[in-house]
Amino acid sequence: MAHRLAEAATEWTHRYVATTLWGYADDIAALVPGIRPAIGYPSMPDQGIVHVLDRILDYEEFGIEVSEHGSLYPTASTTGLILPNPDSRYFSVGTIGVDQRKDYARRRGLTLDQLSVFLP
Repeated sequence: MAHRLAEAATEWTHRYVATTLWGYADDIAALVPGIRPAIGYPSMPDQGIVHVLDRILDYEEFGIEVSEHGSLYPTASTTGLILPNPDSRYFSVGTIGVDQRKDYARRRGLTLDQLSVFLP
């Protein structure tokens, strides 16, 4: 039930952003294209990005706790992006090679061991 409520809240937030922040009319907002990729899901598997967003959004202010591994509590909490581009598509990152993992860790400023906590 909590998962369904979290999804409904995400849908409401997308509509709110479209109508209030982006200025779409309410009847058009229902048709606003785009995607809402969530951190930890296949298109953004690095759970550590939660810590980056926490520094920006301060989840504690919303009553959300962040674990050292980037998990959110209450567990029905989620975080992601709203991308309004009509060409936006969901995708899966797939298997990440060792060379890609090393490069990504370097760009994130993490060791491979630190990255493995967030990106199994």
